[in-house]
Amino acid sequence: MGRGTNTDQAGAIVAVLTTAPPSATPAVRRQALHQLIDYAADYDADTLRRLGIAIWAAVDPDAADVDAERRLRAQERRACARRSFTGADDGEASVLPCYPPTNQRSDRTDDYSE
Repeated sequence: MGRGTNTDQAGAIVAVLTTAPPSATPAVRRQALHQLIDYAADYDADTLRRLGIAIWAAVDPDAADVDAERRLRAQERRACARRSFTGADDGEASVLPCYPPTNQRSDRTDDYSE
């Protein structure tokens, strides 16, 4: 890797390159690699991952949309896993519910005012 690139940054760059969209040609992949190595002089590993996502989004916006949807669903699953029910000695309780996301879009609006 480039001068001053640490192992976390190198790992981030490798992770980004392995998520290249199918439409990325070898030349585009090389260009992305060199750009990320240049970015490593100024950015940490987490930022390099986000920059890599942005690079692939510019290369193939449709694949980026699919990937963003996948990452969002994973984030929602992690958030639901952290939901809980806690009880206190005084009988009070706290519930943090999690409603699973639906794959159906509802444009219906309910009007409860009469």
